[in-house]
Amino acid sequence: MKHVGDRLVQAFASKSDVLARAVKAARMHQSIDIAETASPARPFVTAALWHELGAQIIVWCASQEAADRFATDCAYYLEERGAPVWTLAAREVAPGAPQNPTSQSARIETLAALAARRPGVFCVAHDAMRDPVLAAAEFIARTRTYNIGGTYDWEPMLAELVALGYERVDTVGAAGEFAVRGGIVDVFPAQSDLPLRLEFFGDTLETIRTFALADQRSVGAVESVTVTPWSDAAEAGGGSVLDYAPRSVLVIDGAEEILAFDRASGEQASGDTLLEADEATEDGAELERAEPGARHVIEMTDLIARSESHAVVSFQAGVPGPRIAREADVTIVVAAEPAPAYGRS
Repeated sequence: MKHVGDRLVQAFASKSDVLARAVKAARMHQSIDIAETASPARPFVTAALWHELGAQIIVWCASQEAADRFATDCAYYLEERGAPVWTLAAREVAPGAPQNPTSQSARIETLAALAARRPGVFCVAHDAMRDPVLAAAEFIARTRTYNIGGTYDWEPMLAELVALGYERVDTVGAAGEFAVRGGIVDVFPAQSDLPLRLEFFGDTLETIRTFALADQRSVGAVESVTVTPWSDAAEAGGGSVLDYAPRSVLVIDGAEEILAFDRASGEQASGDTLLEADEATEDGAELERAEPGARHVIEMTDLIARSESHAVVSFQAGVPGPRIAREADVTIVVAAEPAPAYGRS
């Protein structure tokens, strides 16, 4: 029996003329406005779009909370399809500072899925959208795959792991680390659920096995392991998340909220709240921008320019407000209001 979320999406996709118009426009890389769709219904419409397109959709959300909520709702509607939904949170610390292994692993997994052109819905908070990242081509070029039977120069391989951002330790205890004992290399790649043990005879890779962190015992054998960069921070310039999927559909979940967060993010760390930042803007006051050395970010004008190559879907709840995307080529109406009891469409 099909999951109820998938049945709803299929029913809407098969009977909705307006969705068919949106899908056609997206395939032509046009700008689409979807009007009168309340916020709780947007993940459903996005899931239906993905159901028909089967491509990559990047959802640009104002906050991490909004991105997580959007992703959770989308995953519900796409459960029968394996819930191909990812989120990308903002980088937690400045480049070079200690990282939370779980958060960083999730970031790299999302970037790797985007770079590999994996179909799915990618929910990105505005702060994450502003983070400069390794250029997509560089991320792909630096990714390494090790296969059983392959020959690898020992010292260059270890130096390569360090260059990718992995920390050499005595015993692997978290993602982003590797250890060396004799002809054995233990490594915990960003995309792996378990660390892996690579056993060499000379320069030849003989076995690869996953192992448990708790007791370091082997769990199972695999034929190959892919090691992506552990650090996604760009040393100079860098790229944008949008560059990782240049042919994706960009969904803008609330331009007004995104612009408000962008204004607030640009102020100095003075303790002002988002509300105070908004009030200052409404009063005509100019917010002070952070000092250049504080945190390098991609400016909104640059993000808008990068969005030009994408098909864009802009949700408009009611009266048209401020825009991020170019003017609409197509406007459709998907009327949906929150149900009073539950706040869902």
